[in-house]
Amino acid sequence: MEKILNKINDIIDTKYDHMFVGNELVSSGNTLKEIKKYVKEQYDAPTKDIKGYIISIKIDKKGKIPLSITCMQVTITPKLFIKSMEDDGVQTFNYSSDAVIKYGFKMSHLKKIMSAIKNDMVSYRKSGVSISEILK
Repeated sequence: MEKILNKINDIIDTKYDHMFVGNELVSSGNTLKEIKKYVKEQYDAPTKDIKGYIISIKIDKKGKIPLSITCMQVTITPKLFIKSMEDDGVQTFNYSSDAVIKYGFKMSHLKKIMSAIKNDMVSYRKSGVSISEILK
């Protein structure tokens, strides 16, 4: 399991938060403020509000939940403001030790997570959702 967790950084840098738009990585930063600054300065303004996804990955090799991914849907306005709207959601997806061994970690998992949030396929009543609900 530790080998799988160590390889995650080869796929995506877990030290940073990442912003995706349309399954494309747009920006990474230590803070949401850094991501917002980058988008404001470097991203082409959309013609209408679009959805983006802020992804945070946490690895805890000794914990009950060795891998968790938090995905927050945000709205990017034509003036390049990033904000949470009424229809935006946030959820944490947890990998148990068994799930890490069974599924490993792939970039496609992030895409499935973003799709699940976008299409309202996850419950927001719980503080976390098992990744197996998304990957099955």
